[in-house]
Amino acid sequence: MSGPARGQMWDDPRADCLDLRPVVGPGGSTSVNFAAWYLRWLDDAEHAAG
Repeated sequence: MSGPARGQMWDDPRADCLDLRPVVGPGGSTSVNFAAWYLRWLDDAEHAAG
């Protein structure tokens, strides 16, 4: 992908008849890139595993 949204993560809830939307960070104001998304996911997974 190129352009102003390059590197930004997107949520795809079209199976629920919703439109694509950017993944945002805490507070909902900052878009999230892949590295930030992955590190947050990894941290959540580690906490869930104990």
